[in-house]
Order: sequence, then C-alpha cells, then structure tokens
Amino acid sequence: MLLESLTRPLFASNSILSALHLATFLLFVASHNLLGPAVNVLVKADSYKRWTLNNSDDEIEKKGNVTSKPSPVGWGVYLDGSPDTYVKLKGYKKHCLGKPSQCNFTIGFFMKIVPQSGVQFYFGNKVDGLLYEGVNIYQNGRLRVEVLGNTTYCKYVITPPQGVWFYLGIVWNRVGTLGLYFDPLSSFSVPSHHCGGRIDGLVRNGTYHLGRYTYPTAYYDNLEIWYSEQSRSVFDERWKAAFDVSGQYTVIQLTIIFPNLQYKAGDVDQDEFSNKVKELFINDTHFLDIKDVSVSQSDDSATVVSFTLEFNRTQDLWESILTLQLAMENGTLLGSPGVFDEDSCQNIDDSHFFCETPANFIMVRVRAFAAEIVLDQVFLEPHENYFFGYRILYRNLDDPNSNWTIKENIRHYLPPNPVEHKISSLKSYTKYSFRVFAASFKSAGLISEAIELRTDESTPRIGPEIVASRSTSPTSIYVQWNHTIPENKVNGILIGYTVHWNDERFGHGHPYNSNGVKNLGLSATNYSITSLHEYWPYTISVAGRTSKGAGTRTLRKVTTIDDAPSEAPYNIKLHTVDATSLKASWQDVRLIHQNGIILGYRVRFHHADGGLLLWNVTVGPDFHNFPFSNLSIFQNYSVQMRAYTSKGDGPWSNKVYQLTDESTPINSPVNLTAYNVSSREIKVLWNYDDSPRLVLGHLQGFTLHFLEANANDVFPEDANLKTFETRNRTLRSKIAEELEIYRLYNITIAARTAKGTGPPSESFVVRTYGEGLLIELKVFSALSWTLD
Repeated sequence: MLLESLTRPLFASNSILSALHLATFLLFVASHNLLGPAVNVLVKADSYKRWTLNNSDDEIEKKGNVTSKPSPVGWGVYLDGSPDTYVKLKGYKKHCLGKPSQCNFTIGFFMKIVPQSGVQFYFGNKVDGLLYEGVNIYQNGRLRVEVLGNTTYCKYVITPPQGVWFYLGIVWNRVGTLGLYFDPLSSFSVPSHHCGGRIDGLVRNGTYHLGRYTYPTAYYDNLEIWYSEQSRSVFDERWKAAFDVSGQYTVIQLTIIFPNLQYKAGDVDQDEFSNKVKELFINDTHFLDIKDVSVSQSDDSATVVSFTLEFNRTQDLWESILTLQLAMENGTLLGSPGVFDEDSCQNIDDSHFFCETPANFIMVRVRAFAAEIVLDQVFLEPHENYFFGYRILYRNLDDPNSNWTIKENIRHYLPPNPVEHKISSLKSYTKYSFRVFAASFKSAGLISEAIELRTDESTPRIGPEIVASRSTSPTSIYVQWNHTIPENKVNGILIGYTVHWNDERFGHGHPYNSNGVKNLGLSATNYSITSLHEYWPYTISVAGRTSKGAGTRTLRKVTTIDDAPSEAPYNIKLHTVDATSLKASWQDVRLIHQNGIILGYRVRFHHADGGLLLWNVTVGPDFHNFPFSNLSIFQNYSVQMRAYTSKGDGPWSNKVYQLTDESTPINSPVNLTAYNVSSREIKVLWNYDDSPRLVLGHLQGFTLHFLEANANDVFPEDANLKTFETRNRTLRSKIAEELEIYRLYNITIAARTAKGTGPPSESFVVRTYGEGLLIELKVFSALSWTLD
C-alpha cells in the first residue's frame, strides 16, 4: 500500500485516504511526546480560536491584493507577493502569543508556499529586522519555525512540500519544548532544531499577520490556535479532511483510438463494448457505470470509441484507470491495442481528475538500487488548488506475483522546471515497469505509458553452500562448495566465485599477515589454500561474484594442522646465582612459531669449553626457569633449549654462555725477593701462576703486607702493618715507599680478585738503609739477614 516505506500505520485502514492520513509526519523534541497520544480533546471556547479565512471571516483584515482561493478543505486566502499585501489577524490572546515563556499553545493551518529569493515571512508578529518575542514562521532556504520567549526558546528547520498544499502544526510548551507536525511526502530531510534559555534584546509586538514584513507568495486556510497543548489526533483530523470524498463522484469522458483496427460500420457493437468494460470492472468497488458509448472512424480510418465512465470519487481511482489502460494496451477490449486520446478527455463533474499525463516522462541514471525520473509538469490552472502531487507506480516484472502499486509521491510543483526525482529502495538487477500520473487530494488522473528498465547489477545477497572445509597439511586448507545461490539472489550475472582467507591474529600490513583472496571461474567448486601458518585459526569464506564484485560471504572457521615448533624458546638467559650455581630462564616460543600446543622444553647444559654434558632434562610447558647447582667456581657454562609438540621437537636454540661467580685465588705468589732501594723504600719482586682455575676470578692485582719491627728488631703482636696494592694484573714488582729509616720489615704477598685475596706467600725480611751509613743489606733467606 501507499507510503508503507515512510511510516507505520496509526489506524487500521486499507484506503489510500487513510494511508495519506497515517503518513503525516510527526516531529518530537525534548524528552517526551510533546504532541501526546492520539486521543480526543474537548476544547473550551475561551481556549480556542479559528479563522476560516474565507470571505465571511470578520476576524481578519485583508491588506493589499489579498484574494480568496479554494483549498482542499474550502476557501482560503491568497497573497500574491505584491508590496503591502498581507492579512492582519484579530481575536487571539495577545498575552499568550506575545509571551511564549508564560503560555502553552498549539497552532495549525493549511498552507501552500511558492518560494522566492531571499527571506520570506509567512506567519508571525515580525514587522522589521529586529528580533521579536513570539512566534514566527519564515523561509530562508528551508522553512524555519521559531518560538522566542524571554526565558525559553526553540528554533526548528524543516523541508515541507513546495508549491502544493500541506498542513503545518506546532505545539509549544513554555518550559522550552516544541513539537512539529507536517506532511513530508516529498523532499523529506531530517529536521534540525535548537532550544535554549534566555534571549536578550527581544522586541514585543502583540499584532500577528499572515505575510507581513516581506510580503511572500503564499496560500492559507483553516487557521486555528489552541491556548494549550493538543494531541496528535487533532492534527490528524485536520489533515484527513483534505481527502474527504464522502458522497462525491467522478465522471470522465474518454476516447480510445485503436490504430490497428480498421473501422467498418457495425464491426464494433456499442453494447458489446459496454459489457466488456463492465466485465472488466466487475470486482471494482469504485466503478458505477459506463454510458454514452459511440463508435466512429478517425481521419486515418482507425476505429475510435468514445464513452463516459462514472466512479465514486477516491484517490484510489488510479487502480480503476490502470485496469482500463492495461486492457486497452493489451488488446483485451477489441482484440487490438489502443491508446487514450488525451485531448478528448474531459472531467465532466469537477476539476479533481487530471485529463493530462506528465509529458516527457523518462528514467535516467539507473543504478543498482535507485533510478531517477524526469517529467514535465502538468498544466495546473483548473486543478491548482486541489493538486496533491505526482504518483509513481511500479511493478516488479521479474516477480509474476507482483502487482502495480504506488512506489512514491512527488509533492512538488514549481513550473516551468521539469521534475527530477530519485526513486530509492529498488532491487538490483531487477526488471521494473514504471508509470506516473498527476493526482489531486480527492482523485487521480490519466496514467502514463510504462517505461521498462532493469536496474544495474550489484553483488550476490547470499553465498554458496560450503560442503567441506578442512586443513590438509600444517600450511594448507581445502574448501569445497556447491552452486546453490538462487538466481533471484545473485543480483546480476554470476561470473565466478571469490575465496577469502583471513588469519585471526595479524591484520593488514603485519609482516606475518597471511590473508589472501582468490578469484575463480564459474565452474570452480573447490580451492586449496596454501602457504598458511601452522596450527593457525583462519576464517575461510566463499562468495559469488558478478561484474560488480564479490557478494555476501559464506563463512567457515578452520585451524591448520599442528606441527613441530619452527623456532626455539624466546629470550633465553643464563643467570649467575653464586660461585657454584646458575639459573636458566626463557619465554614461550613466539606464537607464530609454536605450530601446535607446546608440551614442554628440553634443556642441555654443558661446560663451555665443550666438556661433558652435565644436564639433559625435559620440563613441562609451565616451566620457564631451571637451576643448576654444584658447579665449579668461576667456570663458563652453556645452555641450549628447544620446545616440542605432539608432532616432534623444534630446533635447538643457540648456546647461551655464563660464568659462575668469582671466588678468591687458591695459589700464592712464589719466588719472592726484596731489597732496599733507599732509607725509606724497598723493592719487591715475585712470580705468580695466573691460570684461571687457580685465580678463580678476574685477577685484579696483588696485595703486599709490610710488618714493621720495633727498634729492637722484634715483631710484636701489635706491630705496625703497612699494606700496598698493585692494580695491574700482569705486574710482578712493587716499590714500597714511605717506610721507616733503618727498619726491619717482614714482607708477604697475595693475589687478589673482586672477592678478596688468596693465600699469602712465604715471608721475606729486609731492612731499609740507615741515614749516613754506607751499608748494603743482603738477604740470604726469608728468616735471616747479615751485614756485608
């Protein structure tokens, strides 16, 4: 039914009249339904005012070239845009409309606007360029509704129909919320609004007008103001009245020319034609009668049939006209196709039926889901005040069960420019037939000939059925599918299939990314994906492909078969614990190289010099360190590791080396000698074996101890001890300075590491020179001395 895509119905009805009524648009702002539920509201006389705007309305004052014009609901006023042409309103509550922050109100009226350049004010109290407190409705590119109070305000921007009648309703609450109701059946766009608090500098004016200040071109009818918030049903009833056809009829005189049927007197029986038409409309509730049937000859000897049809007046009349037109086009009436003679069409009873089809109707810019129509505007003079818009009929020719229905309405009339309109929500690669006709609020019109087209291709809506998807090796996956995409889901011509595979951990651009795509021909039913990661989760998909690309994919998740690790554990380190202990630590094999579930680690521990294998152990997957004890002091060791899965062992890591901690040397310097150099200096010389297994650390140098004897050449327990050190690990001599004159010293020496000194050497005794004595000291042993 009509307008199903625009709104869900509010009332149960199958008629076009009700559908139009239900399709009226409601805009809500603030946090509640400002228009309220669809319930009836009793209105007191002092809280409501209505202006009929016809010639008998004494509550308006017409200025300038204001004329009376018919509308869908009666007679209203027309402002022709000339200077000083407007309508002054009387009889409303000035304290309410003039001070919106102190009053709730509802305003509703029918209007038709003909936009002009610049700003056009249609309703309000604005008379100059100042900012006025109150309600003003004006157009500046789009229609703007403003309610400005001294403490609250709202501004709304909407896009109503152009050049046709529509109903506008506004509901204001003084707390600063605004609800809008209007008919959006053309050029619908999402409205924008802005509400807020105080506005400074507002000017007050209690006089309201239609069209004052800018003198617009506009039509108005049935203006009403309630000094309270009204429900949605109030506006619904006003809009519904525009389509009221109770007890009215449409009488049309039509002529059909049958160009391929040569006229012969008596060949076409008038009663027979009438009976065929009646049979055509046997189930049509709108059809009343056919009369005045006459058969004649055209100038080119074709058969011409003229007749008069009577119908109940309704907007659904297009269904009856289309039924007759299809029978005429298909040759059902007289066994030969015919065409309407549009120039002979007459609307005998009223001006609501259009005897004119939109000219130059074409379809352009056809895409997969949309197409644009272009048509010339109809000549409106007899119908101007009843014109509803253009209606687009369509039928899906690929669906044998599809019926003609109204796709969209074009609520627009601004000649002389042709109408351009985009039809959306079509199905891709589908053959459609389109027709168009002009309609009034209460009736329909002659329908154009059909234009058939096929929308452009898109991509398939579903994927094929995947019947097999499995890993065939640690680096490959096999996928198989059936040709199961229904033709009506292809959205085009199927030219092949596209296989995608996506790993679920590495995105595009990652060095380990193994995503891929493969386009295959129409005959393909399987594909083997290779060069994948071992034991890795993948999403495999297969999609049908048209010239527009791959469509919806059918997905499967597959993990490749596991394998032995392709890399050793990560970040292996060997830490020094103490002089006889080390500890190895490591991290898991990097995920991309695990290739399965890690079951454990194998550890090999050697002397670094290639000696014996000291440890060869296997630990579980939760272990990430392992201690080694009872090792040699200051010994270099190495560790190697590899991980394993159920499919085998991975590669060994490189060896990682580390020394146990240092200790003190275990050997003493030998061949110690010393002699006096001066009265305060003695030079000491020695030999030392600095083999690592003797030093047990990094040799830092040597420490020399000089035990000083007393004047009696005795070494008491509290003898003074002087200490000297060397910092050069290769130096084997040292001159001790600042000794006492002519004093006996007992000298020992020991090797030194960072952990301390080793065992001392055998002692050596020597005396420094005395001053004034030319005596040379010679030492014969470490325990005796003599004068030479």
